[in-house]
Order: sequence, then structure tokens, then C-alpha cells
Amino acid sequence: MLQKPKKQSRIAFKILAGLVIISPTAVLSTTFAAESASLFVSIAQHEYARVEQETSKWLSDYSSGKITGDELYDQFQRMVPKTGMVGEEAHFLEWLKQYPHSYPATLATGIFYKNLAWELRGNAYANQTTQKQFDDFKKNLPVAEKYLLESVQRYPKPLPSYCQLMIVAKGLGNTTRGPCTTTRHWRLTLLAIKRATFDLRS
Repeated sequence: MLQKPKKQSRIAFKILAGLVIISPTAVLSTTFAAESASLFVSIAQHEYARVEQETSKWLSDYSSGKITGDELYDQFQRMVPKTGMVGEEAHFLEWLKQYPHSYPATLATGIFYKNLAWELRGNAYANQTTQKQFDDFKKNLPVAEKYLLESVQRYPKPLPSYCQLMIVAKGLGNTTRGPCTTTRHWRLTLLAIKRATFDLRS
């Protein structure tokens, strides 16, 4: 049984409360934010060794308690821009090709396809969205889901992956496709993850 936490990840709390659209309130330092954003430039320039070094440090800092789960989630989220992603997939696929077992590479590729799907769909209401926009959306979200599911197997505390999967599952409207792709499943999965994954403090 989980011990009563002194402090719980804000992201995990929002997910457990059933809120799929995540709005973390953790404040990253200016250094963290700038570092995360600058890594996309390195990805685009195929400087994958540098990206691996920096993102591996994030994971190490999270495992040792130097940063919270909120900060880890936010760093990966900021690393992949939400717009301007059309035509950029080759950068992420090449990263994954060079580092096929990398958690950061697999997670970032999943985030890329999630962001691409939403960019292609747009933010308009359904009656103002074209069929092509819907088709592009439905084409890319399952690809995002595929990479995110793979990323779960590549790191023992994949909180960012589960958070992203919640968003993707909501976009897919997964309520009947099966237990591995439902928002309810991910809420239950998050409940069952190891205590450290939730960034709980005893």
C-alpha cells in the first residue's frame, strides 16, 4: 500500500482526478526552459550525442530527486515544439535510428507525432474542420501512441510517457478500442505505478 505522501506530483494528481488535459503548475527555472527549447535545434542539426547526454542527465536528476516529475514532464514537452512540426519527422526518426533503445528518443518521437497530429487538425470546432484535417489527425495519433507505448518499456519510471498517453487516448476517443488504449486504463495504470514514478515523498 502506498504511504500517505507529503507531496505529490501535480501532474499525477490531475490525472488521478480524471483531468486528461494536463496543465502542470510547476515552474521551471529559466535555465531549464531555455535548455529544453534549445535541444530541438540540436535535434534538427542531428547533434544526437549532445541531446542524449542532456536528456540522460534529466533522467538521472529525476531518479535522484533533484528534479520533480512535473519538471521532467515539462522539459520533454518543451523540447518538442507544438507548431512548425510539419516535415520535421526525419530528425526524430534518425535520432531513433542511431539510438534505438533510447528512452528520450522514443518518448520525443511520440510527442512529435502527437504535436504533429494536433497541428494538422488545428484548433477550430469540428464543424469548421475539414475532412483532410480529421484524416491527418487520425493518421498521426496512432503513430504517437505506438512510440509512447514503446517508450514505457525503456525507462523504469516513465511518468512523462503515461501523461502523454493520456492525452493521445483522449484525442483518439479510446473508450472501446481495448484496455491498452483507454483513458480509464491509463488512470488505473498510473495508480499502480511504483511509488517513485509518482514523485511521492514519504
